[in-house]
Amino acid sequence: MKKKISAILLSFCMISDCFVCSANAAQIPVTECTENEDIIKEGLTEDLSENSAKISGTTLSKDWTWEYCEYDDGTIAVTGYYRTSEDNAMCDIVIPEIIDDKPVTQVGYYAEQFHVPDILKVRSVTIPAAVETIEMGTFQDFTSMTDFTYLGDDDFYNVAGALKGCSSLTTITYSGKSRVDLNDLEEVPVTTINIAEGATDIYIGPFFGITKEEYVTNINLPSTAVYVGLDNLKKLQEIELPSSVEKIGFRNCPNLSSLNCPKPTSEIEINRLEDCPKLQMEGCIKENGMPSINNSGITKLIIDGNVWGKYAWSKSSLSNCPNLQEIVVEGNNDYYFTRDGVLFWRKGTDDPYCDLTAYPAGKNAGSSYTVPEDVRCIYYNAFSSCKCTEIIIPENISKEWYWDYAFKPGGITLSFLSTNQAKLSLVRGSCIWWDTTQKDIAEKLEVQEDRIQLQYGNTYQIHYELNGGKNDPENPSSYCAGEYIELKDPTKEGFTFLGWKRNDVGMDEETGEVIYESTTMRREKFQDYTFTACWEENKPQKPVTPGKPTEPGKPSEPEQPTEPGKPTDSNGSTKPVQETITVTFDKNGGSNLSRSSITRKKNQMMGSMPTVQRKGYLFKGWYTERNGGVKMSYYTRVTKSQTLYARWEKVVKPKKLVITSLKNRGKGKFFVKYKKIASAEGYQICYSRNKRFKSSVKKTNTFSLSKTVKGLKKNKNYYVRVRAYKTDSTGSKVYGSYSKTKKVKV
Repeated sequence: MKKKISAILLSFCMISDCFVCSANAAQIPVTECTENEDIIKEGLTEDLSENSAKISGTTLSKDWTWEYCEYDDGTIAVTGYYRTSEDNAMCDIVIPEIIDDKPVTQVGYYAEQFHVPDILKVRSVTIPAAVETIEMGTFQDFTSMTDFTYLGDDDFYNVAGALKGCSSLTTITYSGKSRVDLNDLEEVPVTTINIAEGATDIYIGPFFGITKEEYVTNINLPSTAVYVGLDNLKKLQEIELPSSVEKIGFRNCPNLSSLNCPKPTSEIEINRLEDCPKLQMEGCIKENGMPSINNSGITKLIIDGNVWGKYAWSKSSLSNCPNLQEIVVEGNNDYYFTRDGVLFWRKGTDDPYCDLTAYPAGKNAGSSYTVPEDVRCIYYNAFSSCKCTEIIIPENISKEWYWDYAFKPGGITLSFLSTNQAKLSLVRGSCIWWDTTQKDIAEKLEVQEDRIQLQYGNTYQIHYELNGGKNDPENPSSYCAGEYIELKDPTKEGFTFLGWKRNDVGMDEETGEVIYESTTMRREKFQDYTFTACWEENKPQKPVTPGKPTEPGKPSEPEQPTEPGKPTDSNGSTKPVQETITVTFDKNGGSNLSRSSITRKKNQMMGSMPTVQRKGYLFKGWYTERNGGVKMSYYTRVTKSQTLYARWEKVVKPKKLVITSLKNRGKGKFFVKYKKIASAEGYQICYSRNKRFKSSVKKTNTFSLSKTVKGLKKNKNYYVRVRAYKTDSTGSKVYGSYSKTKKVKV
């Protein structure tokens, strides 16, 4: 007669919508019974042969019995198992799909540990797909368990919640029906994650920041995977991608260097590839919106021709990709296109200009790059980490040109030159003003002055059409792009010179009058110029009408009439003085005025105006009145002689600064951090070993909101204070009050 081991039910109690079919297995006495024998359980009769199930595992030598409860809907929750005698063998638990012809849909009971004779003897647990829920804490502190498998649909948060304290658990096999957030595995040293077959969208990583020590080194994906997202897996070095994968999104996997896939990675769409510097791969983009690919090892990027890009992508999307050699746009795209592997963006096919979006950082190392003439802007991260030695902005860069910037905390200005080490060559009068200096550009872009190269461009011819006049011998026959030359006036007897009409300058759109231009200043572009002299003929003076002779009282000789004046002849012997206009400049309390006046022809543009300084003040421009009035600009037309007044604004000292952090960084260094002052242009850090700063005081200036100070004596106390500053029109710094002094031992 076959025997079965089962528990004698000690108690029967209703629990909400279910009843318990056994108590704690570790404390339940057992008895033997025949296969058809009934056991009376306080009024409830059950056939044990129908309520029993066997535990799986080759190490077991005896029969085991499941502990479970049945819900009103006919589903089963397995809460434990027990055995008839002592057995020291390690066991592998496999939860059944059906007990008593009823489906098992739950494992564990809320906040209760799974009932087993000895949790230290459980080596692995496998839960089938039919199970919908794993209760929190079910396998808590099963410290000998090394493998856990769950193939159901329950959220990974609940799965992880069932495994708290499983300090030996190294391998998890999961259905992948929800993302695997390793933050949920508190103090569980999982090194291997297996995703079961059938999963398509897979996400693995400690999302929303790392709050636990990272252990994962192996990830095994199913052949059904379509999307794979990995986040913050700092120890992961390689991964096998099945051919089914269409898209990836990797972030902060700094040691991931190998991506093994049966198909070319250039066919895999990138949703994100950020902070993965060792992963060298080709990839493509098929959706709208540029993903973040910064600080990655990407070597080639392919942009699908159907990517819709009415608005430019994030300007930092491709920053710090030192291995990127080429960018390709496939098919017809109205917005994105490439030239020689460099990416550009335009507003549409009718747009005559474009923005330089990204220059592949690994392209043409050690060489120079000339920006195309139709570029109106270079994105501030376009040349991030590029290895070219020189960036050349041509003399005839687009007339729509503007400088692109990003402003970081602490008043730092980020430009396309501040993200690499290349030199910048440019021509005055193209993308900068004629009187701009090397120092001006360096300060504007916040780079070292020796990285700016101001050069002359090509040589162009100057032709003259004098219309019978005589040219001034000092007027040149050629000029170089970037060379500012103002022509002298020609002469013509009997005529007044009105001005030079240059071939590329049209008429005034409002008045229809001629616009005179007597300089080599660029309008549309530098080119050969033809200057036509414009004249106005001098009008002859009217003769004086003679008076009538006086009638004498008696006959006498009549007076001779006055000889009328002779009219001016065609040679202009009485040529009137040509009208010129003088503009005088009043420094209005300032000093170091570079010029006190300038002379212009009537209706000529003002052009460059003098510079002036005033300590403690900012120069706001030249105005027609000492107070109020109209501000004059380079392009203002001069119509009359007048005096312009310098306008000043007093520099307000920055507010007192607050130090937020001061730490020892070891090896003779300290780190100081402070709050931003909105109007500050920079910060000065002052430190000394003297508490009152009366000796050995050192100061350093910075644009950032933190700084590591080096070169200090070890095991010494340093006193630190910080203040903000602005600069005035003389370039002098105007400091605010120091912060409270703080002490640090290095």
